[in-house]
Amino acid sequence: GNADVPQINKESPEGTSASKKRRHRKSHGKIGFAQLARQISEKWNNLKAAEKSPFEADAAVEKQRYQRELDSWKKAQIQKKVQQDAHEAAALALSNLKSSITPHATAGAYQSSTNQNFAQETWLNKRM
Repeated sequence: GNADVPQINKESPEGTSASKKRRHRKSHGKIGFAQLARQISEKWNNLKAAEKSPFEADAAVEKQRYQRELDSWKKAQIQKKVQQDAHEAAALALSNLKSSITPHATAGAYQSSTNQNFAQETWLNKRM
């Protein structure tokens, strides 16, 4: 037969060569992830406070950095939403006005859009 075609192992329960890999993986003698996590947590819990403190200090610094980045991201998302809402409102106003375009109506739509942007920026500034 062709060497590139996987051969079916009729003696294995699944009948494929993949079952050999699975069996080998299970019998390699190393611990699984759950057991590894248990051992690590046990060692951590048995450490003295002085031994833990450098790690806890690093964790506190990283937690503060994460919180700053998260706050910055949240503010950016609010600004993005306000801009998107303003853009959608302007597009809707423009599409509504296209049916009755007059020089007067166009100027009014621009003024209305400008007032709306100001109102949204004021709202955003109050929230921050």
